[in-house]
Amino acid sequence: MDYIYDTNNADQAVAYLRRFLREIAGNDTFDSVTLVAHSMGSRVLTRAFAELAQEMPPVGMKKFSEIVLAAPDIDADVFRNDIAPALVVAGSPVTLYASSLDLAMVASQKLGGAPRAGDVRSGVIVVPGVESIDATKADTNLFWGTGHAYIADDSDMLMHLHDVAVDHLPAARRARLEQVSTAQGVYWRFK
Repeated sequence: MDYIYDTNNADQAVAYLRRFLREIAGNDTFDSVTLVAHSMGSRVLTRAFAELAQEMPPVGMKKFSEIVLAAPDIDADVFRNDIAPALVVAGSPVTLYASSLDLAMVASQKLGGAPRAGDVRSGVIVVPGVESIDATKADTNLFWGTGHAYIADDSDMLMHLHDVAVDHLPAARRARLEQVSTAQGVYWRFK
């Protein structure tokens, strides 16, 4: 099955990405780096980044100005309990985009047996230090109507990436979002 093969490849890629991120952190060519991961790539990036943060002093991690996770194919509980706290401790702001219309996340939940961080059908993940955004209202029909590529399909999403990577704006200052307060805290959603 392709999904199992992809999962195995993602697990193997963690060490390579960690080495690459270490090289970037030590390279004076870059002042600021925004890391963007989509789907299963979020598994690789979050693990590599968290491992690197344990190896490097905090000053070395400051080069990474933001982490953007779009449709992360990560077990929601693992993200909430293990990954998010490790990312927050590392110090780079984290934005998570998720949707209830992402059919790839539906399939991943069936195969993995647990809700995914990139799927808001069971609720938006709200974790201190992570800006969670419900992107269900983003345009999700460009690539085969699976709703999985909204990070590249929707012009508002592309503006968000610009706001994050270039202007370093928090969710409260990004266009077309409204704040939602819950007992767990605050998240954002597209209007």
